[in-house]
Amino acid sequence: MSSQPPQTDRAVTIGPLWGPRYPPRWLLPFVAVMTLLAAISVTLAGSTREPDGAGVFLLFAALFGHLAGYGVYLRWIPLRRGPAMPDDHLTGTSFRYAKWAYYWYVAPIVLAVLGLALFAVLSFPDNTVFATVLLSFCLLAAVAIGFMVYLAPGRLTLTPDGVHHRGLTLVQYSPWSSIVAVVAIESGHERTIVVEVDPGEDDRLRHYLPRGLRSVHPLLPSIVVSDTWLLTDPTLVHETLRHYLGSPEDRAELGTRAAVDRVRHRRFTRGDAG
Repeated sequence: MSSQPPQTDRAVTIGPLWGPRYPPRWLLPFVAVMTLLAAISVTLAGSTREPDGAGVFLLFAALFGHLAGYGVYLRWIPLRRGPAMPDDHLTGTSFRYAKWAYYWYVAPIVLAVLGLALFAVLSFPDNTVFATVLLSFCLLAAVAIGFMVYLAPGRLTLTPDGVHHRGLTLVQYSPWSSIVAVVAIESGHERTIVVEVDPGEDDRLRHYLPRGLRSVHPLLPSIVVSDTWLLTDPTLVHETLRHYLGSPEDRAELGTRAAVDRVRHRRFTRGDAG
């Protein structure tokens, strides 16, 4: 049986957790096509004399333009520099979600829903049943978007008692005693941190969406965070989680400047954190 190394306040390099992240090959062609479609839509809007038709083309232009912007955002994530440091939130040390991630993710969905709703309204009264079903779908999508905006921005908060996670449509909490490992995986083209838990009486998991609207992650009730949403370098977040899981004597500093300074200078020690 291996013994746990002594806990010291010295810098330790854990080593690369993930290989270099390369954007998917389809991303640049996707951005080019969306940009072209946006330009075509703007041109058609300018050449259409009917106000309703021009409005529809402008809506398409906005949708295609935002899809192109989301592609650019995904392309930029691996190239970002100077990741944000954690901040003090309530009684813990928090890693925030990026507000731009919310914008580029939610805005195209909102525009698509608006387009579908407009199409449904124009379908009345000739196709009443079809229009009603489409409007019902738009209403459900609006509810999902509303809860996502309500919970925004998400954050991962480490406290002396445990780990809180405010995700897109759910809120989680697990005490340190329930956490069994912190692992780094690759999910598609995303670098993902998984905080594996053995849930007990003190663990909490609250979904804000009705069961039929939930996008349930297969790794739940583990806490899952990907770098698409994190404002901070996921390697730094992973190292921080490992340190405080393996060094319970340092957890009392969470929520203070001492914890932020430790993260900033990467004064981590190895622990049995997976």
